Amino acid sequence: MGRNKKRLPMKNLFTIFAFSLLILACKDEGISPDLTNLEGQENLIGVWEYNSYEQLTDSTYAEVYQRVDRIADDEAGITFKNNGVFLSKQNSGWCGTPPISYAEYNGKFNIESESVINIDSKYWGGRMSYKVKVLELTNGSLKVMPFDHEYEELF
Repeated sequence: MGRNKKRLPMKNLFTIFAFSLLILACKDEGISPDLTNLEGQENLIGVWEYNSYEQLTDSTYAEVYQRVDRIADDEAGITFKNNGVFLSKQNSGWCGTPPISYAEYNGKFNIESESVINIDSKYWGGRMSYKVKVLELTNGSLKVMPFDHEYEELF
């Protein structure tokens, strides 16, 4: 004596499958970083074009960026997005002699303290993780001191 099992019509299975795909496609993979601990946090999110380099000590330096709407084709820069996404536009190979070819590499960032940002990103040779100490953050400029670099080379 078997039970009669009700089967879902194919139309209902397709609807459930399509709805599931829609939900997965809309899911935001990024995690919003908690910016409340970063001094000047309201100014971090945005697009920053590399402007200059400052030697701070014999072994430390600062990178200075200016806020822009879009990084110029022949310039380097970084982007911080609300969802924790970090983009780095930098040279696409090991050679830094002009003319330089640029590529954009994706990564992620999170806030460690009121002045330190952790960054994990791809680069032309693999992956890199590093920290930056925020020295200055205004609506128009960003000055950071990179430190604690770790590289994972793919070749």
